[in-house]
Amino acid sequence: MQSRLIKLAMVAAMMTAGSGSARALTFNFTTIPGDTLTAAQSNAFITAGNAWSSVLSDPVAVSVNIGFTNLGTGVLGETSPNYITITAAQATALLVADAKTSSDTAAVASLVALPLTGSIAVTRAQAGALGMSTPGLAGTIEFSTNYTFATSRSAMGTIPGNAFDLIGVAEHEIAHLLGFDSSIDFGTPNGTPTLLDAFRFTGVGARTSKAGNAFFSLDDGVSAVLDPLGTPANFAPGGPSQYQASHWAPGVDGIMIPAYSPGQVIDPTALDVKALDILGYDAATAVPEPDAAAILLAGLLSVGLLRRRDTRG
Repeated sequence: MQSRLIKLAMVAAMMTAGSGSARALTFNFTTIPGDTLTAAQSNAFITAGNAWSSVLSDPVAVSVNIGFTNLGTGVLGETSPNYITITAAQATALLVADAKTSSDTAAVASLVALPLTGSIAVTRAQAGALGMSTPGLAGTIEFSTNYTFATSRSAMGTIPGNAFDLIGVAEHEIAHLLGFDSSIDFGTPNGTPTLLDAFRFTGVGARTSKAGNAFFSLDDGVSAVLDPLGTPANFAPGGPSQYQASHWAPGVDGIMIPAYSPGQVIDPTALDVKALDILGYDAATAVPEPDAAAILLAGLLSVGLLRRRDTRG
């Protein structure tokens, strides 16, 4: 797919985060032709990218088109990943070669015990983390001009109660581009499952890439992975009139829940990092967990839904 890129005047290309690590995910944010983006909004994207760079050590540069436009009612943001398609055998071999953590070991053992079949869709950014050469645009992220966003946080880490956390929502949308994505609600190339779908189970040995209740499992569905608060990491069901399957279910302690409230500050948790770790990335550091009280904010107020729209490339 051919994409037009316009550099943000205020943004350094492939800016990296934190402590100067030479091995870290980097992001090249460019504005979408025809969309609007202020300096404060572009800086919020840099902060969001840096959050992932601080916990994922893969030396991969991720190019992303970003902007603000008029989206539909109830939608905070839309993400359009670009995919490549590989065979199930290739996907398994790449994950075996990438395995470094205990979570990786469990994940690849699961894939060996219950092999994948057919083809697998991976995002362009994810393919790079798996060691494939995938130059080009990773995808597009757009936010709604119909909502108030806080572009920064106070010294106490808070935002105004009438605004949505742009940094956190951008972190969420970036994770979709990185590979936290399902084929259930939007067509991946040829309808092929994603690698996240490979760890979506309804029971022992019952992997699924169909809409409905399911949970995140690294042992062929024998047990669910637990979030940092000890809650099973269930996926959103997907399908008509349901939260999309490219998310955790509401109430799970992770940034990839499907809806947020004004005033709620969000960041990746250890569960989100574990998911990306087993999807091909290398986890760099432990992730501090938010207070349980912060988790309870989700769903208490009117929420803005996040949806993911597919772009083939």
